[in-house]
Amino acid sequence: MKQLKDRCLATGNRQFFDLAAQALGQRRHLEIAIDLLRESLKQDPNAPNALISMAVTLHIAKRYGEEIPLLRRAMTILPADPQILRLALQAGIWGKDAALAKEAMTGIETHLPQLAPAARRFYENPPPIR
Repeated sequence: MKQLKDRCLATGNRQFFDLAAQALGQRRHLEIAIDLLRESLKQDPNAPNALISMAVTLHIAKRYGEEIPLLRRAMTILPADPQILRLALQAGIWGKDAALAKEAMTGIETHLPQLAPAARRFYENPPPIR
């Protein structure tokens, strides 16, 4: 896997980093995926696909604290995105950032009212981290 990472990085192609990271993340090679996504975000810190991919990968790795700043940035770029809002709600709660969880809950109620009842139940009575 290191060879794949090195070859991806040698291209300097941010979109290639994203695609490789997504494929590696799906196969649970999380650290390599995170490394590639970091490089992608260095090139474009506001790239929506890279932000979402990094947030998802960190979420799978249960690294909620590291995910929080990315989600804050993503919420300014895509304030009504269901995946961003869901991740922000969960990361805010499990990462101990009550302000982010509240902001995500407000975003869900505003932009995705059909999802608000389930989100509210999670917000008020979150399950333990799995």
